[in-house]
Amino acid sequence: MTIKHPTVRKFSPSRRLALFATLLALPVILAALSACNDEGADTTPTPIPPPTSAPYSGSERFFIVGGQSESLQISLLAGDVLVVTYSAHGSYTAPILPGLSPTPAPPRDVIEFQMIGTLGETVLQVEAQHENYVELRAEHTGVYQLVFTNPYRLQGLEVRVEYAINP
Repeated sequence: MTIKHPTVRKFSPSRRLALFATLLALPVILAALSACNDEGADTTPTPIPPPTSAPYSGSERFFIVGGQSESLQISLLAGDVLVVTYSAHGSYTAPILPGLSPTPAPPRDVIEFQMIGTLGETVLQVEAQHENYVELRAEHTGVYQLVFTNPYRLQGLEVRVEYAINP
C-alpha cells in the first residue's frame, strides 16, 4: 500500500524575491496611508465637551514654539456664554550665544488670541496680550476654535487657559 503525499508547490527564486519585497514594502505603504489620513489632524488630543446649556468648565496648559499656534475646540449652543481666561509666560527656545549680547533681553510674555466661529469666521481677535479675560455669547450652535499664536520666532510660550460655559 502506497501513501500519497499532497504536492508541495515550490516558488522559483524570482517569485520568492518578489514576495519578500512585497512583504517588506507593506509596512511602509501602510504607514504612508496612515500619515495621509492624519494630515491636517490636530496632534494634541483635546476633549470636546458636548453642546449643553448646563454649566461646564475646563482648563488646558500647553507650550507653543516660536511662530506656531495651538487651538482648542469647544462646542456651544446658540446663546451659550463662553468665558475664557488665558495667560502666557515666555522662555527662550534657541540657545543664547555668548558674545552676541552681554545681557539678553528677558523673554516677552504676550500671545495673540483668536476665536473662530462655526462658519470659519473670526469672531474675536486680540493682539499681543500677556493675559486676558474674554466673555462672549455664541450666535450659532456648533464647534468654536480658540486659537493661541506665538508671534515670536526665538522664544516659546507656556500658555494656561481656563474656560467656562454658562458660568
